[in-house]
Amino acid sequence: MLCHQCAFANPDDGRRYCERCQAYLAVKPGTGHNDLLQLSTEQFRATVSQGLPLIHENLMALWNEAQESGKLGNRRAVGILQLFAEEEAAKIMLLFDAVRCPRARRDEFRRLLKGFMDHLAKGIYMKYYGLHLADLLEAKRIVDLERQSVYREGDYGEFIAPNSILYMREKRLYVSYMREADNSHHWDVPYPADLLFGDVVPSSIIRLTTALHHLGLFTIEGLEVVHKHWNDIDFEDPIVGDPPQVDPAKDVSWGDAHEWNIEMLAKWEAKRGREFQADEMASVRLVAEELLFPLYPFDLSPSGDVRDLPPPDNPEY
Repeated sequence: MLCHQCAFANPDDGRRYCERCQAYLAVKPGTGHNDLLQLSTEQFRATVSQGLPLIHENLMALWNEAQESGKLGNRRAVGILQLFAEEEAAKIMLLFDAVRCPRARRDEFRRLLKGFMDHLAKGIYMKYYGLHLADLLEAKRIVDLERQSVYREGDYGEFIAPNSILYMREKRLYVSYMREADNSHHWDVPYPADLLFGDVVPSSIIRLTTALHHLGLFTIEGLEVVHKHWNDIDFEDPIVGDPPQVDPAKDVSWGDAHEWNIEMLAKWEAKRGREFQADEMASVRLVAEELLFPLYPFDLSPSGDVRDLPPPDNPEY
């Protein structure tokens, strides 16, 4: 953003003051998720504690309406509402990982907040939760696979397909004008109403966010425990160097993450000053078993293009 005082071109990252002269930047009103970057650690947690319950309330409204629509028979609205509810749950987990991210990791923290309004980043979170991972390396490989802009498919890799997350999202919602690998074009219509993308049951990311909310971990006190616990645990990309290779010292097993989940819950139980109640135990078990590695070590933006793809397996294609 151009400073009106000294004409310095500041990065468009949500900052409120000029990097050169410190004059106030007259930012445009509107959705300002980048403005979260301007908050102190304490202010960020307080602000997020206000937002997470609101996002969860909205996702549950969308989810309940999806279930109600499903009772009427085949409706495209079911898949659409399901998508929107899961995207809201993904926004919750992006913010929750921002709380888990050590504040010294400023670039990674910024990357998570950028993903708050990015369909691919949210889609990666939607696919990520519900997986059973062996270690952080497996999480890295899944993220890298899901963020590919294009990939080969078919028996011999003869077809070039767009990013599956973004394509499936478009396919639920819109009529699109598509270009094929041979440069031909056609109109692509949305999926029919009888294709509901599985049963209308809560997906893993919805169940997890609901469990976190049920246990009170979205409160300012809960987020303080979350931040302090995970701030002492540093996750790094286990694939380093050029050419890329695995650094075993940076890999983390799921067993370690599982233990850290249990320790976090124990700290929250102690902070509250009372044991978890019987009606909370299902949520306790779910968080312990299904809260996965935070994704702040990894780039969630699109990667590669057609020129990066290997040739098809059969030269005739």
